[in-house]
Amino acid sequence: MKEGKRSNEQKVVNHWLKDNICEEDGEAVFFTLKFHRKRSTPDPWVGAKNTSFLYGPTSINEDNAEKLLSRFLNELDRAYIATRAVRRGIRLKRVVFKHQGYSGENVHFHGVLFCEGDAEEFRSKCEEIWANISSNNWIDVNKSQFEIADSVSDTCHYSAHEVYKLGAEASWMIKYSHVRDAHRRTEMADQLKTFNLRKKRLMTQAV
Repeated sequence: MKEGKRSNEQKVVNHWLKDNICEEDGEAVFFTLKFHRKRSTPDPWVGAKNTSFLYGPTSINEDNAEKLLSRFLNELDRAYIATRAVRRGIRLKRVVFKHQGYSGENVHFHGVLFCEGDAEEFRSKCEEIWANISSNNWIDVNKSQFEIADSVSDTCHYSAHEVYKLGAEASWMIKYSHVRDAHRRTEMADQLKTFNLRKKRLMTQAV
């Protein structure tokens, strides 16, 4: 039953992306934000998923990973948008999804950021900000990637592909996704904070 529900959620999310994001004009950066697995001897690392696991490598916990995601996006917003506008909730246009990988332990993020100005300069700025965030060495700069998207549609759907595994509420980072234009979060994104497929009418509102 759960597998069927998540399969339906994947279809609904894919359909929403197709209708609202995939055909947008302008260049975009596809990003992958990765984290180290670290050994926690003799003392557990702050932000580890399991602080009692003293001898093997341990993954970052999801709360700490999300804090680093938030810090990255906030710094990027402030690099391109005036502080007063940011305080009013204005953000760069983007969609963000959480992944856990095949193991279920490899927490990382994929997403699409629509470029401000020159695409290569924007991509480079994303890379620079992510590399310079203070993270207690959790951020894996070498495995993280920022690429100018050849296809916004393909990268959006790839970013969303673990909805089938995790469910829409767990995978789609609605809090950090801002769509429709570069300066406004859509009503749809707010409604999807409490994603419920039994209320499919949500997917037709505010679009």
